[in-house]
Amino acid sequence: MRKWTTAFAVMGLLLLIAGITGAEGRRQIRWWNTPEYMEALKLTEGEIQQLNQAYETYSLDMVGLKGQVEAARLKLQFLMEKEELDEPAMETQYNRLEEARATLGKARFAFYIQVRKIIGSQRFSQLMEIFKERRSKGK
Repeated sequence: MRKWTTAFAVMGLLLLIAGITGAEGRRQIRWWNTPEYMEALKLTEGEIQQLNQAYETYSLDMVGLKGQVEAARLKLQFLMEKEELDEPAMETQYNRLEEARATLGKARFAFYIQVRKIIGSQRFSQLMEIFKERRSKGK
């Protein structure tokens, strides 16, 4: 159980490091395009191309899903700020927000699975260890 908990905690970091576009619209560096990770994981050119393709496919979906989460969050906020309390509407909107978050989480997980398929189980474990180590150092 602890192994899964650690893996899922680190997966959140994976998405961050994967380079999803930041709020300012800047493009972040994808971990697999950095010499540190390329060397540590011995990534081939073909694997890097596959990772780039997977990133392009999933990041486009995730941008839309993030928008859905934000829209649902704002709708709930507006309901919460109204003078009159509409508890059923708030509960319904909260459920929509959670559904949107779950859908986004599933898309992120699909990307992690694709990464693991591309680099294999041993290097994926190695990647998780690198992320865990970097997180503990505050990088």
